[in-house]
Amino acid sequence: MQVKQMTPTISIVVPVYQVEPYLKKSVESILNQTYQNIEVILVCDFSTDRCGEICDDFAKKDLRVRVIHKEHYGLSAARNAGLDMASGEYVGFVDSDDWIEPDMYAYLMDGVRKTGASISICPFWEEYPRSSRVVGQGWDTLLDHRQAMLMLITSNRITNTVWNKLYRRSLFDGVRFPVGRLSEDNATAYRLFDKADSVCILSSPKYHYLINPRGLMRAKNLNRELDFWKAANERYDTLLPKYPEWEDPLKVDIMQAIMNVWSLMWDLGGAARREYAGELRQMALYARTNCQDALQWGQFGLTGRIRTRLTQYDCGWSFWLCRILKRLSYIRCGG
Repeated sequence: MQVKQMTPTISIVVPVYQVEPYLKKSVESILNQTYQNIEVILVCDFSTDRCGEICDDFAKKDLRVRVIHKEHYGLSAARNAGLDMASGEYVGFVDSDDWIEPDMYAYLMDGVRKTGASISICPFWEEYPRSSRVVGQGWDTLLDHRQAMLMLITSNRITNTVWNKLYRRSLFDGVRFPVGRLSEDNATAYRLFDKADSVCILSSPKYHYLINPRGLMRAKNLNRELDFWKAANERYDTLLPKYPEWEDPLKVDIMQAIMNVWSLMWDLGGAARREYAGELRQMALYARTNCQDALQWGQFGLTGRIRTRLTQYDCGWSFWLCRILKRLSYIRCGG
């Protein structure tokens, strides 16, 4: 028996690609929300497993589910396709290997209704193979435009991730995810926050972000980290004229991107280091000039601070040490 469709208030966009073991749990956690006035847009991005069939089965059982089957152009294109179809006043995103608490969207919507905010945010769990930890937990807070932008820039309780948030759909007018590039959240989140009048941060975690071995393989993608570097530089160039007093914190993501590249280079070998020698020299020069400013503003742990200083040296021993320190950091988180 199909669930009766209502005029949607929240459109939830779920990009789907090669996630058959996780998809049912993810979609069921959305459909079982206590806040039922939703539409769920499953964008099946040419998966070669049974994801397409699973999506169609959900659509047959629940009229709130809409399915898009499309060629594989990546996460950004899938999200954009979902946004183009969305009809709700608000928009949320869920990655199809993650899951959410039953009251997540009721909780986020309550924050919007009480405060009038353009964006509502909740903390989230990072789910490691043997443990979990909460990211962004604190107290209920209403931020004006400039306060929210600074907290996003400094990653102080607000991360660039799009999936633990509820957005007024009008924020996406003229804003889409960059197709063909990775680190798409970093390239998009600040554009949305720059249009928001106010942002509310809530105190209870409601989203479960799964960190699995497959996810770690994606994290080893050099192109992703180079796109992160590009997005961080674009954010710096875009926001600095408007917020010149925030120059130092704007440098933090650039340094983070360099640090992530350094952590990959040893495993990629000498051929990759020769191929990207020009980019590595450029990053090391940037680190020598801006490392101290980034450390002053960034929220780096001990291993992160050491890795940040190592990026001043584009040579084998620096890459090797960054690799070891990155692994130690992951093990300490429970991976």
